[in-house]
Amino acid sequence: MVEAGYSVLVDLDFKKSLEHFRFGVLLDPTNASCYCGQCQVTTTSIVYGQLPPEHFHTAIWCGEEAHRLAPMNPRIMGDLAVAYSRVSDYMQDEIASEYLTKADELLAKFRGLMPEWSEKDIESILEHF
Repeated sequence: MVEAGYSVLVDLDFKKSLEHFRFGVLLDPTNASCYCGQCQVTTTSIVYGQLPPEHFHTAIWCGEEAHRLAPMNPRIMGDLAVAYSRVSDYMQDEIASEYLTKADELLAKFRGLMPEWSEKDIESILEHF
């Protein structure tokens, strides 16, 4: 389900991608990658104007669930940090500040797990979304 979800996400088919990730969670509720995929698709859908900003709560919940299930997975940390930073663009100052702090904390952990990655590599990931 994970590969199928990401393969249609590349084509910006958000609805179908989200269906794949949701089905993956139904098949295996402990599949952190499917929760992470839901976080990424929902976040990207909002940024592209396909979903209203209110769906960020769902994106964050899915990302946090993925991180809870796989706390040392650098991809999940990076995707959740991106979601936190994107949410801050749509939220009030106090909430935005809280999410940006969480994003910074996750990126610090991410850098610790991926020391061979340069700041340019990490910025490239963040700019992709």
